[in-house]
Amino acid sequence: MKLEHKIQVFQFLLTICSCLYLILGASILGCALWILFDTGNLLGEIHSDELETVARGLFLVGLLVLAVAALGYAAAHCQARLTLLLYMAFLIVLILGQLFISLVLLISKKKIEGALDEAVDQMIVSYAGSRDLTASHRLLDELQRTEKCCGRTGPDDWKTNHYIQNLTNQDVLPCACFNTSCPPGPGGEPPLFGASVGNDSYQEGCKEKITDWLAENALTIVAMDASIIILQVLQFILAVYLYKAVSQRSRFKGSRVLMEPEPDQTDPGPDLREDQGRFYGEENRAYWDPEPPHTESTGYTRYPDDQNPYAEHERPGQGYNQMYY
Repeated sequence: MKLEHKIQVFQFLLTICSCLYLILGASILGCALWILFDTGNLLGEIHSDELETVARGLFLVGLLVLAVAALGYAAAHCQARLTLLLYMAFLIVLILGQLFISLVLLISKKKIEGALDEAVDQMIVSYAGSRDLTASHRLLDELQRTEKCCGRTGPDDWKTNHYIQNLTNQDVLPCACFNTSCPPGPGGEPPLFGASVGNDSYQEGCKEKITDWLAENALTIVAMDASIIILQVLQFILAVYLYKAVSQRSRFKGSRVLMEPEPDQTDPGPDLREDQGRFYGEENRAYWDPEPPHTESTGYTRYPDDQNPYAEHERPGQGYNQMYY
């Protein structure tokens, strides 16, 4: 394959990888924003330094991925060797950063689970009997209603609730813990609590559901990081090959310049020759010096004296025919 064709192939492949890299970088940035600012999920209720480190790291990596993807697109089209070197250096830094974030997430998984358990327990304790529920309490109701569970480890967790502890009859549960319509309870209309005795309520706790949910999200983040790292390695290889091809083309052009002969200084050039022709007059192209015609017998044909084309150049006493015979 010719060198220019190789450069075009590497340029095309690097452009495609940069587009995919841009999409994955936007996904990483979206995950970071979801963890940091979304209050409608359980991660927003967790106060954990490890989770905050992971979220901020993902946010920084997402921004850098977007910038490096744009740099890779520019490097593929400009084919500048300095830009390709910067692009490869940033890829190495991003690979190391993503490995660090994935390692922190895997190592801190137990701590994040513990922080999540504490957040759920705190939501259960502070769950109020009024209709004005906070976002975290509505999130807890949605979790119990969707996953068909009650409390973190079971319905007994609700005995730690401040509102239930102040009731005379403490055999009540939130309406989200019942798999049927909420039975009458001490709350208002519609009631937020219902009597648990003699009614069908969920007996399974939500801890396993929460742990599975956290593991799925952690696995999604790690899988995205792994996909980006694989794509980064592929981009690095393509950038190396493109750099080598561009350098080879530059060396080839330099060698051609060195091998080109210097112009002949004695040759006046076409412009000067043209000027000289105008100065000295046009070249006489009417004179034709033919070779002596041959014959089969003697090898030459004798010209008649009146048809001798060399008559004016002959020396006195020697004609054309005398010169050759």
